[in-house]
Parts: sequence; C-alpha cells; structure tokens
Amino acid sequence: MSGSYRLVVSGRARLAVLGGAALLSCGGPHASAEQESATPMSLRVVVGAEGRNEVDPRLFGHFLEIASWGELGPEAWADPETGELPGVMVDLLEEMDVTFVRYPGGGDVPHIDWTDRIDNALGREPGAGRPITKPDAETPIENKFGYDEYFALAERLGWETMIPVNLLDALVPRKPLDEVAMHAAGLVAYVNAPRDAALPEGMPDWPAIRAANGRAEPYGVKVWQIGNEIFLFNHHTLGLREMDEAQRRDLGDRLVDAIVAIADAMRAVDPDIELMIDHNMGDRDMERRVWSDPAVRERIDWLTFHRYGPWAMNTVGLDGETLPPGEIGLDALWAGWVSMPGRL
Repeated sequence: MSGSYRLVVSGRARLAVLGGAALLSCGGPHASAEQESATPMSLRVVVGAEGRNEVDPRLFGHFLEIASWGELGPEAWADPETGELPGVMVDLLEEMDVTFVRYPGGGDVPHIDWTDRIDNALGREPGAGRPITKPDAETPIENKFGYDEYFALAERLGWETMIPVNLLDALVPRKPLDEVAMHAAGLVAYVNAPRDAALPEGMPDWPAIRAANGRAEPYGVKVWQIGNEIFLFNHHTLGLREMDEAQRRDLGDRLVDAIVAIADAMRAVDPDIELMIDHNMGDRDMERRVWSDPAVRERIDWLTFHRYGPWAMNTVGLDGETLPPGEIGLDALWAGWVSMPGRL
C-alpha cells in the first residue's frame, strides 16, 4: 500500500433507479476536505461533440440499491422464482452504458446480514429459501435479487462492482470485533475465493456454497468499502452530537480498530482487493485522526466523499426565462436536472 488516498465522490439522483459515483485522484486525506463557496455564482455548462480529455470510465458509475425505507430498487421488480429483472428493465439498464456499480446499498448495509441474500447459507434448513429482512419494516426485503442474481446481471452488462461490508456491528457493538471482521471476510470468500482456497481458520467453506448455488468460478470483485455513510450511523445510532470530546476521541479510536481488523480479515482472504472508507464521519477532528492514523493509511486505498445534490428542482426555465414544466418537456427537464452541480 502506498500510504496515500484516492478520493471517490458519490452522489444520489432520487428520480433515477441508480445513483452516481465519480473517481478522482487525491494526494492525501487533507486534500479531500469539502470546500464551500461563500458567494453565489453562475455556472454555464457547454457540451460539445469533440473529446478534449480522457477520464476514468468509472466516472459513469451508479448504485443498484436495496433499501428497506422504500427504495427497493431491483427487489421490487425481481421475478419471485428466478430473481431476474424484466427484460425491458435490463434493456434500459444496458442503454445507460454504466461502468461501475455499488451493490446492494447503502444505508441498510449495517442492518442486513449478507447471508440473507444467498441460497444454502449455513444454519438454514435445506430448501427453506432466503429469509425476509426487516419483516416489520414498511417495505420488507424478500431478498429475491441477491448476490448471484446481481452478478449475473453485472456480467451481462459489463459492470465493474463495488461491495460495502458492515462496520456498524463492531461499533455498537452488536458482536465482538473479530466476529464482525470474520463475517465481512466471509463475503469476500463467497465472492472472490476459488474453490479449495486456504481460508482462515474457522471460516465456513463459502466458495463451496457458492459452487452449490451454481457458480464455480470467483466473481473477482476488486473494490470493497468498509462501512458506508459513517456520518449517518455516528449521529443517528451512536449519538455523536451528544458526545463530549473524550467520547468522540474514543469513538475515533474504535473506528480505527474496527477498520484495521476488518481490512486485515478481508485481505487474509484476498490480498489483492482495494479498500475504501468514508471521508465524512460527522466530526472533522475525528475524520482527520482516523484518516491520518498510520495503520489506516497503510490499509485503505480510497476515501469516498458523499455530496447529495441536486436534491430538488424548484423552478425550471430556458435561456433565463422561468417556464411551466409542461412547456419544457421531459427530456429537457431530465437533462437539466442531472447536470446541475449541487444543491440549487
């Protein structure tokens, strides 16, 4: 590992089935701090047919998210028997020409056991099917569109994949840290380890289970994220706003310990994976302590920076004139909405 970070800028488009992700180069963690303009500014975007510079193809990325608060995404459309998406939807996804996709979330990753999304998981009665995740939620997740169904789609459409793993369980804590780390590493084994691989002691033979589910060869996912939107669970689950300085420092120390343990467990299964963590943890001092910790810098390749925008469009117009939406047309509305640079 180089000891320096690269930066991932992620965004969400609530009108779209998928969100967006851009990859940027970054010389170090402090270079990635969000910069806010103090004065209003105008921005004119001119799009032409002539190419001027090459960009990383992963700039054109999205997320295929399953979220129990209502954004079920592919889960809402998957065939109950096969888990496949309707052909018309696959055709539209292909037309988007996506390159890089995060699956399966998001904010729900800390609350979902990844084994719910595969067949033949240990401890489940043979033929019992996949359990329903969050059965009491407004929109329970039936796990029809699991990892194997996703990868069949990703390979068909040529997507590169990024997968997040659970970090919150180690901080609450719901489970001992070594158990959380081993469970995250188990997902790496299910996705990336070849059959008969030398797995860590005590780990189930996840590659054999994958083979039993119809996939003998590894899927070979390169990029993995430890946790997602750390700022959300720091505030809403762990009570960051109510913490004093000593408690915040303790939480930062626990974040370092958890990130290091999970990273080491995952790389014990596949040493060639690239790992990312969130830039934004809800506290600037904590963020910088975590990023700059030597053990974290040695293990983490990417910082992901979340910028949510545009979140809404309040007025629409053409050439400076405000117009009713019906006079602009859906194509023009969509083009304008997705090209806005931030919260307007």
